[in-house]
Amino acid sequence: AVALMNHGLIVPAITAQVSCVNAGVRQQNRLADDENLLVAMILMHGDALGASDLARRITVTWPDYTAGWVNLAYALTQTGDTAEAANAYRRVVADLPGDINAMDGLARCLGSLGEHDEAVKFGRQALEAKGNLMREKPVLWSVPSTVAVEDEEPAPSSHVIAYSLWGDDPRYISTALRNVKIARDIYPGWSCRIYHDDTVSRRMLDDLKVHGAVLVPVADRHVGKERLMWRSLVADDPQVKRFLVRDADSLLSVRERVAVDAWMTSGKPFHVLRDWYSHTDLMLAGLWDGTGGLLTGMREEINTFLATNSIIDRKIDQLFLAEVVWPSIRDATLTHDDYFGCFDAQPFPPFDMLLPGQHVGQNASVYERET
Repeated sequence: AVALMNHGLIVPAITAQVSCVNAGVRQQNRLADDENLLVAMILMHGDALGASDLARRITVTWPDYTAGWVNLAYALTQTGDTAEAANAYRRVVADLPGDINAMDGLARCLGSLGEHDEAVKFGRQALEAKGNLMREKPVLWSVPSTVAVEDEEPAPSSHVIAYSLWGDDPRYISTALRNVKIARDIYPGWSCRIYHDDTVSRRMLDDLKVHGAVLVPVADRHVGKERLMWRSLVADDPQVKRFLVRDADSLLSVRERVAVDAWMTSGKPFHVLRDWYSHTDLMLAGLWDGTGGLLTGMREEINTFLATNSIIDRKIDQLFLAEVVWPSIRDATLTHDDYFGCFDAQPFPPFDMLLPGQHVGQNASVYERET
């Protein structure tokens, strides 16, 4: 079952693991690890409700089995049972003080529940722990602490907003098109570059191009979430002077643009933005900016990372940025962060404040459902 899972064959893996769990029941030799592994597989298959039901049974049978509480907490965040998820994360934090994933999850849940002081407390602890952990990683690029401030107007070939895009999910496809249109007003002179594969329909690609997007087909199709990393290839383009890396499902905003302007006049080569209680990563994969010509060999570093990390993780792009990029840029970065204040962060410039509950980098479809 584990071998099948590691090869991305989730349904056969679940079938094999169910047989293993059932054998344990018949032999009156149930094992928490076996049942918890099944929960993880069911989560990977996208059935959060089924996973949470099984995870609850595990925590009832083995209440001191911390790994069971870990999977239960995550499953509950996916089903929207935020209060119960927070309680599960509290249990994990009590059992494993300093566990980064648990502090991440608890900060996210508490922020949603309106328990903001505690959310900030755990989010800051998670960020500081990640920062300390990454100090052990090698510095791959020699990056200057400052760069010259530009005095010329941006040009589409040298100032790029980069996205990854695949499939036909309207959450990403339609929002990407909206961003291409919005960028003409919010980022005049900049271009939206879409790294995509052939799973995006020709009609949609034509629409994006008509409205000004620059399309970059990517031939090497990776499994799972690795396609998110295509957008980071913009850092390796010798023609690019400044780049922004963004999520296709998040709308550009004036609040973000004002922060970008502050970065571009700061002299710092890189820029990181955090604008919510869940923004507890060193670098959010869709909220970082950079200066061209400094992260050369990005494609090779991505390929090396993927070859040596066979994990299937929805945040693999953020793991890459934290482990590979952050150690080189941490002292050359301007951070805008109204919440946690880590790494010499500055507050966002006080212009164009968003409505309560909105933030930079927000999933546009979630906000529109809520309103």
